[in-house]
Amino acid sequence: MAQRQMEERVEGTEKEIVGLKEMMIEMRKMMERLREEMRENNSYKKEESDTSDGSIMKLKGKMEETDTTTELTKLPVDRSKYKKLEMPMFLGENPESWVYRAEHFFEIKNLPESEKVKVAVVSFGQDEVDWYRWSHNRKKVESWEDLKTRMFEFFRDTGQKTPLPYMAESVFRDAFLTGLEPTLQAKVISRHPQTLEECMKEAQLVNDRDLVMYLARVELGIPEPKGGESSTAKGQLGVEKGMPRKNEFQMKHITIPLKGNHQ
Repeated sequence: MAQRQMEERVEGTEKEIVGLKEMMIEMRKMMERLREEMRENNSYKKEESDTSDGSIMKLKGKMEETDTTTELTKLPVDRSKYKKLEMPMFLGENPESWVYRAEHFFEIKNLPESEKVKVAVVSFGQDEVDWYRWSHNRKKVESWEDLKTRMFEFFRDTGQKTPLPYMAESVFRDAFLTGLEPTLQAKVISRHPQTLEECMKEAQLVNDRDLVMYLARVELGIPEPKGGESSTAKGQLGVEKGMPRKNEFQMKHITIPLKGNHQ
């Protein structure tokens, strides 16, 4: 009885040992599979890391290249090649074309507005310089835009190569006053105009005033004053079919003698 129990115990122990051995084998297999999976994961991560590093390096290279290009773009333009570029001469012909080239010259040289007129006048021919002096003395040239406007008006409209000779403002003023009828001349002189424009303005004002006075006398039937003022106004204003014409005043034809040269 006791022997049988011992045999059963031994047999049970052997079965447990065999079960343990099988468990150990399964555990070893599981460990091998885990090791294999870990190796595969490490290998995949390494490849992924290498690929990522390569992409980052490529991206970084492109960014550096872009930055370099941008820096080169921001660098100031080398204008040394324009050092020999000269301002074109203006000889009184085709002012539009000359102004177009002059403005490109100003842009290349980065000239401020305050220097454009000075540089432009230096490039004028002798006759054009005489015209500039005459125009500037009559009315100061304020800016490059002002100079362009005067050039277009004078050279383009007249089409002449030689501008008017330089003359003092008093010459034009006196010539205009001399051409007026005596009565109108006396009235304008009494207002002491200093320039040709002022003379023309005063003559027109006097002319308009005489017109209004003449019409008022005619309307009210007031006789003309002694001295012929109204009759003079009537003659200056010009009566055509009983209606006076505004903005006209009588002038005599005069000639301004000029020397051969513009000296």
